[in-house]
Amino acid sequence: PEGMEGRVHVIPTGQTPRPRGFNFLEVEAAHEAERVASEFVATLRALFPGQTGPRMDHFLRNGLLTLLRVPPKTILDLQPLFSDEDYRERVLDQMRRRAPDPLLERFWETEFADAQGRMGEILGPILNKIGALTSYRGLRLLFGQERSTVNLRRAMDRGEIVLVDGSGCGPDELKLLLGLFVVRFHFAALSRADMPPGARRPFLLFCDEVHNYAVPTIEKVLAEDRKYGLGLVLATQYLEQMPQDVLGAIMGNVNTVWLLQLGAPSAQAMARWLKPDFAEHDLCNQPQFCAAVRTVGPDGSSVSFTVRCDPVGDGDEGVRRRALAASDAQDGRHAAEVEAEVDARLSGRRPEPGDLPGEPRGRTGARGRGRRGSGAP
Repeated sequence: PEGMEGRVHVIPTGQTPRPRGFNFLEVEAAHEAERVASEFVATLRALFPGQTGPRMDHFLRNGLLTLLRVPPKTILDLQPLFSDEDYRERVLDQMRRRAPDPLLERFWETEFADAQGRMGEILGPILNKIGALTSYRGLRLLFGQERSTVNLRRAMDRGEIVLVDGSGCGPDELKLLLGLFVVRFHFAALSRADMPPGARRPFLLFCDEVHNYAVPTIEKVLAEDRKYGLGLVLATQYLEQMPQDVLGAIMGNVNTVWLLQLGAPSAQAMARWLKPDFAEHDLCNQPQFCAAVRTVGPDGSSVSFTVRCDPVGDGDEGVRRRALAASDAQDGRHAAEVEAEVDARLSGRRPEPGDLPGEPRGRTGARGRGRRGSGAP
């Protein structure tokens, strides 16, 4: 919208000279670690059915909890934690010195050691998915930064716009990325418990093509987050691909259902929720750009009607360019700077002077941590 250019945060997933940062493992307090680890494991289980199991969940959960004991770490650290002995020993040494946990130490000393020859069998499929985030440069620079450059809670409280552009990555990586963003918006909504109910500014989370990343957290958003001011809009063309438990939660909790012309299988599935106002035949034979709507009336009872929704025209190209430029400036960082930091951390060394743009080798000192996420050049 006109006048919102400086309040729009665009997060590209492909290669860009000003990559954003999204660290799913970033926590504000130690007590959040278990929730973060649990939601990550549940998200992978939901997005990649048949490729996970109880033993894989157990190993992945312990790996995540270990990384969360010694922040800042990112999900890119999972692969070297399991596959690189030197890297693993450095992380475990950090944990022993900074935040010892006898149960986690026992896991690495006994269970992990006993399973060394079978790690490919236990974790192979999922580590391949996470490994793709390292292989693709755009995603590596997005997921590998220690601090997220877009603060979702702040965007919610200020009424700003966050757009995640998924056009730059493959389907499996996109599923994981968008699923994790849904989880993070859920966490941001829960953090509003420190605000009086009347101060929680309404915020809408739009999930397009949601069948691709219908994570279990959606059920929690529907059940819990309305009181924290987070509303949810879910759009899909493929109802049959929605997990049945998620679809049941949607239909049991949403106030408004908006259906354009449906195919026979989807019409059959939805008609049972809309009877007696709409039958299968009605849902299959609506005119173009017309929708059947069920919502809640002023007295709290359900009302149904049809509506025409003409396509929205193209927006102002000048506004679009200004919004992207503003987001690049405030949310992005130099790609070369980010790449030097990510590669150095994953290889176990500190960035050297000269690794970062504008800093010749031999110069003492390094850029302070406060610059991360500032959006400054």
